[in-house]
Amino acid sequence: MVEPVAIPQIAGVAWYQREAYAAIRLLMADGESFPGSYDDWLKSAAHQKKQAAARGFYPVRVIIDPEQFREWCQAQGLGADERARVLFCEVQFAVVGGAAPTC
Repeated sequence: MVEPVAIPQIAGVAWYQREAYAAIRLLMADGESFPGSYDDWLKSAAHQKKQAAARGFYPVRVIIDPEQFREWCQAQGLGADERARVLFCEVQFAVVGGAAPTC
């Protein structure tokens, strides 16, 4: 008998580019809680991706551009916070053809 294969749930992960990280920290309502440097954030993000994978998720990066995110938040009537990042990841992920994940 063939055993069923567990298919991992895809999870969009908010991801930042080095050159935009300072602007992201300034833009986000909770930016003061972000690691102080991009390198520190990158280490933390890589660790979080590994944890998600260990829990059965397939993490997929969703690049958040500060200007695009600011405009999107304004259009949605949202503050630039964790909730908005989650929604943004879901929308962006869906646009590129995936099922709506959780960031």
